[in-house]
Amino acid sequence: MERDSDWIWEALALGEESLLKDADIDYFDWNGTHEKYGTPLIALVVGKATGQEVYDFATGTPEKLTERLNLMKLVLGKGASPHAKPPPQFSICKSWWKTEGDKEVENSRTPLVHFNDKSAYGVVASCLEALTNVEGDWKRELRFLRDAARILASYRPSGHTGGQLRVPVAEGVVETWERILNTSEGADVTIACKGGNGCGAQPAELKAHAPVLRGASRVLRAMLSSSFREGSTARVEVDFDASAVRLLLNLMYTARKWTMLT
Repeated sequence: MERDSDWIWEALALGEESLLKDADIDYFDWNGTHEKYGTPLIALVVGKATGQEVYDFATGTPEKLTERLNLMKLVLGKGASPHAKPPPQFSICKSWWKTEGDKEVENSRTPLVHFNDKSAYGVVASCLEALTNVEGDWKRELRFLRDAARILASYRPSGHTGGQLRVPVAEGVVETWERILNTSEGADVTIACKGGNGCGAQPAELKAHAPVLRGASRVLRAMLSSSFREGSTARVEVDFDASAVRLLLNLMYTARKWTMLT
């Protein structure tokens, strides 16, 4: 059964956080496009016009602007990309101006801003440029746009973190490395733990594999080279409990946390 998505587009354009934050909206295509609203992120900036009423960043109350920014974070969290562009049918353009009473503030009208073929980044940048070069008090609107730009800049593609792309690994591969660690098969390095197993126990020794240790740490790679005693003896002495070293080895081999059994 096809689920209704029109109301989500409407809520985004109106900046209605209350309608979306607790609703079942995971079925929505967050990188979809709409001929009237562009993309979900563009809808939050450009808004909607109904007759004489306009709903966008320049007409909302401070509370509504906060809602739009909160929705922007929500939409990014759902996976929407600020790089996505609207469909060719999207041909919205806008101009804004300030009024005092019933009169328009002189020289406050912005140039007509066209949003077609612009991503959410481009929409925000175009609005910033338009409002910066006219008269009138645009502090609130400019603050919203700069906050929006910062939020959009926080976007990272799914699975991307810290400049590195996370690649899914089959469970069987992790289990294989776990078995290698636990059986010490082919281990060629001894790690002597001066702290034993804690609680005043005698020193303990653990076995590990030199290629894994070298690949996990530049320090260990240097230590296990032939120019260092650890490399020539294949033995590394550390002032830590065996339980702590075992946890570290588990993270190196499988990226799993190890729970010590007592």
